[in-house]
Amino acid sequence: MIECGVVADVETVRCLIQAFCDDNDVSKGYGLLRQVLGDGIVPGNAAFNKLISGFCKEKEYTKVSELLHTMITMNCIPDNFTYQEVINWLCKKGKVSEGFRIFNDLKERGYAPDIVMYTTMIHGLCTMGLGGARKLWFEMFGKGFRPNQYTYNTMIHGFCKSGDFEQARILYKEMCDKGYKETTVSYNTMMTGLCLHGRTDEAYKLFKEMPQKDIVRDVITYNTLIRAISTILHSTYCSSLSSGKSRRSQKFVE
Repeated sequence: MIECGVVADVETVRCLIQAFCDDNDVSKGYGLLRQVLGDGIVPGNAAFNKLISGFCKEKEYTKVSELLHTMITMNCIPDNFTYQEVINWLCKKGKVSEGFRIFNDLKERGYAPDIVMYTTMIHGLCTMGLGGARKLWFEMFGKGFRPNQYTYNTMIHGFCKSGDFEQARILYKEMCDKGYKETTVSYNTMMTGLCLHGRTDEAYKLFKEMPQKDIVRDVITYNTLIRAISTILHSTYCSSLSSGKSRRSQKFVE
């Protein structure tokens, strides 16, 4: 193109940046962006979003922040997809309150969060307790959205983590009644919560149940149980050592 004197346009740049990102070479895509901006070419949101998504995956958060500022400077108004990536990034960094602030700001500015953004925000809020997550869950229903399998699993995980297994099972049954199939993820979610609260026997029952329902066990399934059983064995071993020392001490005194 260059040799033939054909000048690259926004679409050319978008395709190349997407190609670099798909090839896991986000830095080259970013380098191309800086080059074309210097030449006066401003790619559309799709190119910026692709780079933001790529840098979020690589945990290059400084670059994400820089890209957002560049978008605003170049009058490329961030869209729902952009903010979805940013909120997800903030929640993963543990800055859930900041992500929630952006989420609420978006609604006040006329943006309409979709089911993906609601699910992301609910997942983040679950790490801070169930109060905010449950409020957002009901707000989602009020907006006419219906939870998908990922949203259900997010809330189920939150209830399991807090030890409210009764509510977790109610949601689990509701999810199945809605036609969503039981999956490896849903089983892992329940098992993780049970093991977290020392209910390893119940988790093991679910483990044995999985092949009966043709549900594949993955490395997370095994690691969850191995970690829980190892904790029990370690605790038992330490208790036996402590008990043995106590008996030896008593014998010495006698």
